[in-house]
Amino acid sequence: MWLFGLVVAVVIYQADASDFCAWDRGVELNQENVLRSYMFIIGEYNRDFTVSSGGQTQTWQGMPYYKMTSEGCTLDELFLYRHLDYQVNPPTPHWVISSSVGTTPISSYAYCGPLSGVNVADLNSPALDACNGNWYIGDPAILEQSQTAAHTRDPYFRVQFGGCPQLTCNELNFCSTGTDVWADGTSSGGVNCLTYSSYSSLGRPNIYRATHSDSVSGFYYLFFNPKTYVWAIDPELTTEKYDVCENYKKSKGFAVVFNAVIEARSPIESSWPVDGDYVSLDLADDSATRRITCVGTMSTSSPTAAHAPVPTPSPTDDLDNICRTFVAGGASQAAPTWQAICGLYVPTVANSGFTSYPTVASTPTVAGSAGTPTVANSGTPGTPTVAGSVPSPGSPTSAPTGSAAATTRANVYLLCVAVALYLVLN
Repeated sequence: MWLFGLVVAVVIYQADASDFCAWDRGVELNQENVLRSYMFIIGEYNRDFTVSSGGQTQTWQGMPYYKMTSEGCTLDELFLYRHLDYQVNPPTPHWVISSSVGTTPISSYAYCGPLSGVNVADLNSPALDACNGNWYIGDPAILEQSQTAAHTRDPYFRVQFGGCPQLTCNELNFCSTGTDVWADGTSSGGVNCLTYSSYSSLGRPNIYRATHSDSVSGFYYLFFNPKTYVWAIDPELTTEKYDVCENYKKSKGFAVVFNAVIEARSPIESSWPVDGDYVSLDLADDSATRRITCVGTMSTSSPTAAHAPVPTPSPTDDLDNICRTFVAGGASQAAPTWQAICGLYVPTVANSGFTSYPTVASTPTVAGSAGTPTVANSGTPGTPTVAGSVPSPGSPTSAPTGSAAATTRANVYLLCVAVALYLVLN
């Protein structure tokens, strides 16, 4: 009867259903291939309900999961979710950012958990202080590309509650000692400056605009995109141009792009001025000095300001309880159907679809080969013991939806309920 109680027990999970923001990266932009910097994981992740698990779509392995949609930066969507490795007992938790729900940590783009040195009893949120600065980010393990996992710890990356920060400057002064036309406003002591005012009509954050007769549109746009950590100026800016990460390469999509000079702060803080502060810009083509200075603070929030957290109860995911039963009794004893349903196998990892993928110098690796890591709580971060089969790249195959596997899962779930009711009535 203990199995009946475990199978049909109703467990209520309390979770924050608001947005999360993945923010900051401890690297500079790779101008040859912006995707190699893995900045495309930065952004807002919202509660999602599209992945089927245990006959429902509101939780994955007992926890809410989140999705970010981002057109123009490698992948149309990324998921943030808690992954439980049921091949060890108790199941090992990690928070993961990947292209599909169910991908193992070393086959993902970023993860926080025992493999990254975070040994917390209950990783019930990706915004825990223990994870801040302890996310491992880098190349996922992809067998068919002969690519082993190559994640390294990012001391600045974090996931926080609510929407992502935005510039709050009322105006930006762009000043240069060079002959930049986009600084051609006032001149004093060999320094030319042009004032740009906050501009929100495009529905994108961190955009400023100045009137200028030399521009074909009558304006110059000065803007910053956190997914690339690049400042850019262009006479004709559209939302489509702003969103495409490839445009932030040198001489690619805009009139000019600048890297911020990274000081003894995180890259985002070095690129992000506040009232009275400035950031220095590096064009690398000449010796001119360029600065952007923040003037004043907006009295009201921009249209895409952070959302306030709204805690709501999460529905029960009985599949988590069922899978824990098999783990307690030995995962190897579970039937193949249950092994598939409970994730007691290595799912495939989506090909990231990188373009212009350059040869890069070797970096510290997290695993020598792909697979599902077996983790001891006292293990050394970044050195998992790999066990199991090897995932192969392809289209996302997180939890099957609308397929034969989904039908099997539903039938088995109903069978369990029927058996339980039979035991009660007899």
